[in-house]
Amino acid sequence: MNTAEGSGQIGGRRTMHYSVAFGSARESWTALVIAAAWGYVDAPSPSLEARFNHVIGTLSRLVRPRT
Repeated sequence: MNTAEGSGQIGGRRTMHYSVAFGSARESWTALVIAAAWGYVDAPSPSLEARFNHVIGTLSRLVRPRT
């Protein structure tokens, strides 16, 4: 939701929303890994991990552009 909201902003507000989305994506992935380790859910599939990595990587580039 922060990604969608950020796409309609400019400057620092856009970066702030993308930064929150970046942190939330990493937090969501970690929650899945922990839930699997505790036996609450099945381990995330490699396909799901690849999707998370893609989203996290994209948000990382938006928040921390290469110079």
